[in-house]
Amino acid sequence: MKARRENKNLKIICATSVAIFSLLSVFMGTIAWFNAQRLVNGDNEKINVLTPSGIFKQLTFHKLVSDPYDDELYSFNQTPVGTLVCDDWVKKTVKYTPTDASIKTVKMDRYSILEHRHPMLLLIELDKAYDISNFNISLRAYTDTIGFVGDRSLKEAETLVLNESGNPLSSIVHFATYGYTQNALEATKGRYSSTSVYQFPKPIEEDKSKNIKGDYKAFTDFEVSDENNEIVEIDFHDQFDFYVSNEDTSRNVKTNDDTTTEIKYLPIIMDYYDSALEHIYNTYLGESILEKDLSYTWDWELKL
Repeated sequence: MKARRENKNLKIICATSVAIFSLLSVFMGTIAWFNAQRLVNGDNEKINVLTPSGIFKQLTFHKLVSDPYDDELYSFNQTPVGTLVCDDWVKKTVKYTPTDASIKTVKMDRYSILEHRHPMLLLIELDKAYDISNFNISLRAYTDTIGFVGDRSLKEAETLVLNESGNPLSSIVHFATYGYTQNALEATKGRYSSTSVYQFPKPIEEDKSKNIKGDYKAFTDFEVSDENNEIVEIDFHDQFDFYVSNEDTSRNVKTNDDTTTEIKYLPIIMDYYDSALEHIYNTYLGESILEKDLSYTWDWELKL
């Protein structure tokens, strides 16, 4: 397990502009292991911003409207569940505004063994388009959580155990992040039934047997035994890069115009991390804690 970050105030500098914002406790979710009718719920009251300035404009949350299993693309409602903006640059505060005033929380849909795909789109918009040929954009995540909640060694040491509430959401989700130009995002717009949507290719899943790395990133990586497919090593990261514009990856920059690489949007597709959930279940198999509704809380910061 990697050491915890010592400097909590580390900043990522993008040329002459710095945008640092924290999404603490955006989600608080419940999962009942044996009850598919439970929802993963959200709570936005503790959203916070740390010294925001420069390139960040807003973050919007979008729900999936398509079938995550049968359709070739993920279709997300263009109308967001809510919008996060910096409402006072001097006081360094943010404001979350739900689209429907009666629904004040962001919710991930219910997780079950049969319905385990529930992606959500977190769409970051920059204040303007940035040419990444001379301006590097990076989005990094930090957490003060000491490890993966399904780690048996932490459980035995009682330093991080599964509780009925307050568990780290970083343990059960993973993310795929891309850079999009204005034209490229416009090209994702379409219709799904009667709904206006953003349509994104499904992130590639990791397949170590075929040497496929995959698009998803997570706070926790697992090394799996080839012989019995069991997890033999847990590698926890208290910080990692969601996105770095100068990385040499085929889908890192999406543009419909070969003459421009001016990034305007950073779409993040967040979904449940099956391997992590399975390992948590196996770690606590037979214990009464799995009979309860377990809540998970957003426990990391995003720094742009």
